[in-house]
Amino acid sequence: MSRSRLRPKCFCLALCIVFLGLPVAAHAAIDKCQLEIEKRTALFQSKVASALKKCADAIRREQVKNLTKPGTGFLVLAAHRCQKDLNRIFDLPQVLGGKSERDKFFVALQNAFTGTPTPKCTASDLRQLGFLPGGSLAPGVHDWDFAKVWLVATAFERALRGQLAMQGDFLTALGEALSAPSKPPGTSVSTAATNCTLSPSCNPLTDLGCRPDLCRLSSHCHQAACAIDTSASDVGLRVDRPGSAPAASVPAAAGLGFCTLQGLGYPFGNLGEGVLLAGEASRSLPPVTVGGKTLCAELVRVAGFCACSSPFTNLPRDVSLCQDRLASNGDACPGSPVSGTGGGDTDFPGTTIAALREAWSDATGAGDCVALAILRITVVTSGGEGADGQPCTGDDSAGLASSQALLVPLTTGTASASLQDAISTPGGCSGSGSCIEDANCPSGQTCSSPAPSLATLAGPTLSGAPLSGSCANFNSGQLGGLHLVATTPLPGVGQDLGDVVISLKLACQ
Repeated sequence: MSRSRLRPKCFCLALCIVFLGLPVAAHAAIDKCQLEIEKRTALFQSKVASALKKCADAIRREQVKNLTKPGTGFLVLAAHRCQKDLNRIFDLPQVLGGKSERDKFFVALQNAFTGTPTPKCTASDLRQLGFLPGGSLAPGVHDWDFAKVWLVATAFERALRGQLAMQGDFLTALGEALSAPSKPPGTSVSTAATNCTLSPSCNPLTDLGCRPDLCRLSSHCHQAACAIDTSASDVGLRVDRPGSAPAASVPAAAGLGFCTLQGLGYPFGNLGEGVLLAGEASRSLPPVTVGGKTLCAELVRVAGFCACSSPFTNLPRDVSLCQDRLASNGDACPGSPVSGTGGGDTDFPGTTIAALREAWSDATGAGDCVALAILRITVVTSGGEGADGQPCTGDDSAGLASSQALLVPLTTGTASASLQDAISTPGGCSGSGSCIEDANCPSGQTCSSPAPSLATLAGPTLSGAPLSGSCANFNSGQLGGLHLVATTPLPGVGQDLGDVVISLKLACQ
């Protein structure tokens, strides 16, 4: 597949972006990219929300007219108003010549990557912000194609949920407007009954009954509860530490959305070639007891895709992550660095953690899914559970200040992770203080009293599984056989817990 390469995601309504613990140097320009994506996505979502509100208000006015004086309200007039407002957003029949709000968003995001003299965004930015699954490849021709479609589709879903929060019967009222008879004589585009069997390419300005944007207005995401798979010892939500038996979770479930693009005029996915995978902030992952403490894993966001045919197929699927805890003795990990270095070590000042490296292989086939999940990790010690006495709730004393965010590939292929030079036991400086290398000790002292014990920590190699049966099952929410796996190293979760590898397997039904 030919791809263009350019080399040189909290805001409340549009998306949640975290910096994922990467060093300051890696963020020298990412702030500009984040700001641009935030601004453009928020603007698009506000336009959608405004169009939905105008549509809802138009329907309600006609309903009230009929309640006040039967025969004076015509829902077909509201349907016409809804099409006018929604056409400005999506323009399925393409009568606006690329001037719909969706088209404007696509152009704005493309300009962020191609603008001169210096683009606001790069592919590396997209990866760090969590919008480039599959290593460096995602559906589409350009690096930003997946991001622009995922952002628009999920922004629409949020706007629709907002409208439903204000007016619970909105979709029912919309159905009444769609099925409303014409207003006599019904010979104009504003008075003719809606005909949803017409092609999306019909012209709503001239063709009677042509309201394609209205006809296709609905929630396009099926929400699924994908269970934490505890059917075997190497799956579930698991934490590995040096010299300790793995700790595993109790059964629970995480919510994921499978969003169809079919028939909605997107640059890919319009013919059912694949669906988007989405997930939002949720505390659905269970706590894990590790070394007498509780590790809380919160799913912040999932952004990815599931494949049916090209361009969603033949993209990287299997992933291996590796990170070297101690960069001073050389980076022992293979693969491509995700970004810069892992940064300084807060527990052992003077130590630098090497970059997280990833290697991708194999290829997606029909039924496979690949995504980037953002996990927020917090460790709660005894006595820090807050007033409710339960860990991993909002009143824990650990709170936001001590949490870490991880960007973790989620796949139906295989996933493995290792941490080189993981700390089994710290050493001691020849004078005083703990250490893992000489740089942690005062000048003139060495890390030799005793020497630290370091080893490679590897989590289990997890195997996911693609969807069983037809790809159409994604759209209907029949997700039998679908297993998603993820595993990642996490160096230095504080000296009270140390180095870990976190693994996750989800089974969808």
